[in-house]
Formats: sequence, C-alpha cells, structure tokens
Amino acid sequence: MNISELRILSVDDEPGLVELSKDYLEAFHGMQVRTATSAREALQVLADGGFDAIVSDYQMPGMDGIQFLTTLRSAGDRTPFILFTGKGREEVVIQAIDGGADAYVQKGTDIRTAYAELAFKVRSAVIRFRAERAMEDSEARYRTMIDSSPMGLFLMDMNGGCTYSNPRWLEMTGLGQEETRGRGWMEAVHPEDRARVGGCGWNACPARCPWPSSTAWPAAGTPDGPPCIWRPSWRRARWWGS
Repeated sequence: MNISELRILSVDDEPGLVELSKDYLEAFHGMQVRTATSAREALQVLADGGFDAIVSDYQMPGMDGIQFLTTLRSAGDRTPFILFTGKGREEVVIQAIDGGADAYVQKGTDIRTAYAELAFKVRSAVIRFRAERAMEDSEARYRTMIDSSPMGLFLMDMNGGCTYSNPRWLEMTGLGQEETRGRGWMEAVHPEDRARVGGCGWNACPARCPWPSSTAWPAAGTPDGPPCIWRPSWRRARWWGS
C-alpha cells in the first residue's frame, strides 16, 4: 500500500495558515497539497476528485468545518476527513466524530508537533480507508462467487449460526433466507439426524477445525418432495477474529 505521495486538500479561511499547512506537509511529510480558503471552494475543487484525504479548519465563514463534513458525507463522499483547528471545545470534537470525521487534531502552539500529529493521523486514516475499501471489494467478489455457485453453500459464524445462504442452497432446501439464519438451517436436516449433525457443527466452529466430510445427511428435499440423502463436504472458508 503506497502512501508516500498522498494528495491532500487543505481547507482554511486564513490564507497564511493554509499555505503554512501546505509548506509543512509537502516539505516535511512528502505530501502533495492543494489549498482552498472556504468550504464552498473546496467542494468545487473536490468535484475533480483524486484526493486521498481532506484536512479542514472548523471555524470558517459561510460553511464551517462540521457543515462541510456533513455535506460530503450526505453526498456519499467517504474521503478521509481530518478536522484541524484551534478550537478545542469538547462539543466540536463530538460533532466531528458523530458527523463522520476520521480524526481531530488541535493546532496548538508547537507547530512542528502539531503538523507531525496531523501527518500521522492523515496517513492512518488513509491506510484504514483503503483497507476497508479492499475488504469491501473482496467481500463483494466473495459473495458473487458464492451466489453463482452451482453447489448449495451457506456461511456460518463462530457459534455455528448461519449468516447467509446462497440461492442454490435455498432452492435445495425449500427454505427462505431468513428461515436459514441462526440455527434455522437445521430445518433442512432430517429430524432423526439433527442432534448428530448439529453437534458436529457446533463443536467444529469454536475449535477452528473442519467439519466431518462426506457424512450421510438425510435432509428435506424440495418443499413438496420426499427427503433425500445428501453427502455434504464441510470446509472452513474463513475464520474471523484472533
């Protein structure tokens, strides 16, 4: 993940301060900085896209930093947003975090320390944002693969509860998506085998080990059809947590 040349939009209504931010972030932290002296100007600049993060002052005429943030988030813009201001009131911090800000940095009197903290929080926010986007993309591809599979598949959490069933599994069992959630998937198992099959599943999940494979499993067939025998192959697809 390359974060050596981040493109930053710095917004502050005081031209001297916004230029100071540009100089420090470029000279000492290797970032490319474009400036704007109002939130409305910043919105116009953002229309061109291409920024990795936004650094904004709080107290600005016309539209303050919180209103600027709210406007962005309401439009679906998730660009990392760091509020960089001399206003250290607790209510401002709470509003910023509640509004979707990724970090808050107080300017303070020690300029070098303040900009070092700002650069650190910018990089941290960008890394976190990129990781979240990568995870979302991965999950989307994973879900597409599951949904298009000709095999009946369902996902389970660490407690052995079903969290999602693919269309083929629903077709095979005659159950609805909500019916399979939690322990609902057990409805697809023949009543005489539920204790055995359920016991295997519940014991396997917390232990992080594969379930027994090729186990004869009497289960419900189509909604109106007779029970059928399945030989499922249980495999651990992904474990969450440490």
